[in-house]
Amino acid sequence: MEISLNGAPHRFAGISLIDLLAENAIDHAKPGVAVAVNDAIVPRAEWATASLRPGDTVEIVRPHSGG
Repeated sequence: MEISLNGAPHRFAGISLIDLLAENAIDHAKPGVAVAVNDAIVPRAEWATASLRPGDTVEIVRPHSGG
C-alpha cells in the first residue's frame, strides 16, 4: 500500500503501525518516540493494534542528537 511517511511517499507491505515501526528499525519499547496517523496522535498502548490504510499520513517523531 502507498502511505505518506514523514512527508514522503512510502510503499508499505504491512498493515499495522507496529509493522511500519519495525520495518523502519524503530524500537517501539524505547521512550521518546511519538506517532501520529492522519494528524491524530496514536497512544503507545494502541500501536500494536492500530491498522493503516492506503493514503494514510504517518508522522514518526523521535529524538535526534546533534546540532
